[in-house]
Amino acid sequence: MKPSINCAVVIFISFLLMTQNSFSQPKDLNKESAKMKVAAIKTCTQQLFDYVFGEASKDGKKFLYSEFDKNGFITSQIAYDKNGEIDYK
Repeated sequence: MKPSINCAVVIFISFLLMTQNSFSQPKDLNKESAKMKVAAIKTCTQQLFDYVFGEASKDGKKFLYSEFDKNGFITSQIAYDKNGEIDYK
């Protein structure tokens, strides 16, 4: 093979390997959804707390709200910004 063809083949194979790793879902996705299904969790709200001298503030800021179906998969998700406004759904 010519050097330019070798280079093209190497680049193509590298691209395929990178896209496989970039777009694949986490391996433990099924484990997490199984846990959610067994626990029958329908919603989950995650909050952030400010810490002052190692003590958490009493009021947290909501930053993520998720809803799950009966199989434990996320059906909807709302993310909030620093001010508590909806960032995206």
